[in-house]
Amino acid sequence: MRTYPPYAKSEVVRRYISLYQMYEDFESKEPTTVCLYECGMYYGGPEEGGWYYERGFPIRTVCVFSKKQAIKEAIDLEAYARSEIGEDTDSLGWATYRVCYDDKYATSYPEVRPRYE
Repeated sequence: MRTYPPYAKSEVVRRYISLYQMYEDFESKEPTTVCLYECGMYYGGPEEGGWYYERGFPIRTVCVFSKKQAIKEAIDLEAYARSEIGEDTDSLGWATYRVCYDDKYATSYPEVRPRYE
C-alpha cells in the first residue's frame, strides 16, 4: 500500500470528503460502495475530426457503512491504484483509474459503445 506525504494526504482527504458530499447532494442518499475502475480513452470515430470516449473496467468494489469508512476506503483504493496501476494520467493527460462512490457494484461502462449523432 502506498503512503502519502503529510501535505498530500490532507489534499486527498479533502477531495474525497468533497466527493462524498457531492454524491449525497446529487443522489439524496449516502453511498454504500466505493468502486475502483481502470479507465481509458477509446477512439469513437472520424466524425468532426475524430472523437473519443471513456471506458471503465471494474477492479474492486468495497461495501461501506459510514461516511468515515467510505472516505478511508476511497483513500486506500487510490493508494492501491497508484501503486498497482501507476501514475494517475497517461501521456495525453487522461485518467488511468477512477475511484468513486456509488450504491451498487462496479460494472464496466459504458454498457453500449457510444455512436456519433
